[in-house]
Amino acid sequence: MVGRTILHYTVTAELGAGAMGQVYLARDERTERLVALKFLGAGAAGDAGAAARLAREATAAARLSHPNVVTLHAVEESPEGPFLVEEYVEGESLARRLERGPLGPAELMRLANALARALAHAHGHGVLHRDLKPANVLVAADGTYKVADFGIARVAGAATLTGTGTVLGTAAYMAPERARGHAGDARSDLFGMGTVLYEAMTGRRAFAGDTEAEVLYGVLNSEPRPPEVPTASLLPLAELVMRLLAKEPAGRPASAEAVLEALATLGTARPALQAVRRRRWLLPAAAGLGLVLLLAAVWWLRGRLAPTAAGLETAVAVLYFENVADPQDPARIGSITGNLLITALAQAPHLNVLSTQRILDAMRQTGHGTADRDRAAALRVARRVHAGRIVTGSILQVVPALIMTAEVADVRSGRVICAERVEGEPGQSVFQVVDALGSRLLGRLVRRDDAAPVAPVAQRTSADLEAQRHYLEGMERFAVGDLAAADSAFATAAALDTSFAQAWYQLAITRWWGNEPEDARTDIRRARANAARLTPLERDVTEGLADLVDHHMPAAQARFERLAVAHPDDKLVLFGLEEARMHSGDFEGTVAAARQALAVDPAFTLPGRHLVDALGDLGRFREAWREGGELLRRDPRNELLYDGLVRLAAKQMDPEALIRLARERAAAGSPPVSFSLALLAIASDSAAVAPAL
Repeated sequence: MVGRTILHYTVTAELGAGAMGQVYLARDERTERLVALKFLGAGAAGDAGAAARLAREATAAARLSHPNVVTLHAVEESPEGPFLVEEYVEGESLARRLERGPLGPAELMRLANALARALAHAHGHGVLHRDLKPANVLVAADGTYKVADFGIARVAGAATLTGTGTVLGTAAYMAPERARGHAGDARSDLFGMGTVLYEAMTGRRAFAGDTEAEVLYGVLNSEPRPPEVPTASLLPLAELVMRLLAKEPAGRPASAEAVLEALATLGTARPALQAVRRRRWLLPAAAGLGLVLLLAAVWWLRGRLAPTAAGLETAVAVLYFENVADPQDPARIGSITGNLLITALAQAPHLNVLSTQRILDAMRQTGHGTADRDRAAALRVARRVHAGRIVTGSILQVVPALIMTAEVADVRSGRVICAERVEGEPGQSVFQVVDALGSRLLGRLVRRDDAAPVAPVAQRTSADLEAQRHYLEGMERFAVGDLAAADSAFATAAALDTSFAQAWYQLAITRWWGNEPEDARTDIRRARANAARLTPLERDVTEGLADLVDHHMPAAQARFERLAVAHPDDKLVLFGLEEARMHSGDFEGTVAAARQALAVDPAFTLPGRHLVDALGDLGRFREAWREGGELLRRDPRNELLYDGLVRLAAKQMDPEALIRLARERAAAGSPPVSFSLALLAIASDSAAVAPAL
């Protein structure tokens, strides 16, 4: 087969073979892209059911379009028989990767989220995989996990192709109900997910044996040994894996969405609770009383803030716009539309519309990406940010005129409240059609008495689509903490449109966070020059940043104190408050603001520097080391946090801790801390520091 041209596909290599078929690497001569071709295997040539299974695979895969699922491009007929044309994933299978040993904690969490997202998407489209195993999970070169081979997937409502008492699938990864010959349901796929995660976590199969009969006996009758994890942070994931491996479907999570929700909480409450339980016997009575008083104070404060937090339930979250006209959406028209609609709706004075930054943070925290386009994912993201209503939509047509639709749904019930459809005139831009759609939605979302004329979105943001694309890229990089890439994207957007106020605003924040105050000062000036295009909150934060950069700390603190009351879960506001309090000498207030920001977004480790400094200034050294160390484990390349711990060691005159930090920093690929080490050496007159310099 290698070297032959079949239709317009030139076969260049064999990728693999199995009972269901053979897979080849080929070049599509029409598009010049590499693809994978899947043919029936020689062993299935006389199997009438095999051809039907191949056709059914095409039917199943054609329903799916998700970054964690291998994409089906086409189904072709040739003299050699029917074959599928699929996305070529450069990389290796998870089975091959696990030959080198188990995955680390971060990779395990990425794998778990990817599998859950893929299954949630497939199940949402009525598709079951029924053969989830490491060989059917591909690890792309960029680290993305993709579920492949829906070759024995059972489309909801389709005829079953297995004979009585026979099953398809691989014994070691098969749910007990399927091993008994039953069809199974979505929870059978969750069992398969559990077996994959168990193997990735431990390096061994959950159910092993020398023969298939022994393996099936284990699947039906034996409980796998709970995974022995190398770090306590993995204990909650290990518990979830054991729930996925429950013998009875009722004992497993109800759905892949439920698994995603469980995964979203693993890194927060459960590990912290377990840590408290493990240390409980060490706590003296006085410390226990202090903890009770602290919890009481937090509960009292929460009650004081309850009216503000409750107001968030009325917030509107614009989640996604799907480009049905071009699902690949290379120009990102769908994402740009959603962002523009946020700008349009946010002009209504009495409508709380959540920002793009808040939405991207919530997507990351719930394990979703910008490519997730289903209602269940949207509702999970909305609940994360306490939104009361969500707006989702689609672009149905681009030529000769744009057609957009939007639906507003109630988050609590999931019920659609209203829907709008706008058909633009030929020649109208995406900005003009969004203006029309935004106007109609405001008519449904805002009381007539509260309605007010809104400016065209092109006048509130940028009318340059290329600048919009770079701005969105910057927001996405900013949301995952890649400040260098965000800086570059925002700078490009601002250069393409020098009146793009939001680009200057985000650039100022990025550079302030990146410890570039002079550059931030320039960006603040450009944002101020176009302040009419900013939202009221963005204008307030810009003025607060200006006070911070110019060292007007009392003014900055007063502004951010006011903003924190109105926006208690906005990490930009909370970080500004923390900065102002720290530089004003309010160390207790700094600790409170930093912890609040970290509670809003546990992955946002930037507040850790001032948290460590403030705890050190308060003399709470043990607390500073514990919290700083935990944050450093989350983000080993946090330069400012390293510097904070270095200064803490200097305060305590602890050269050994300083040397350890220097080595950890070097191992993480960060610059050395020689300047701070030299300061400590001078202060302590200690030769012990010299080897680390």
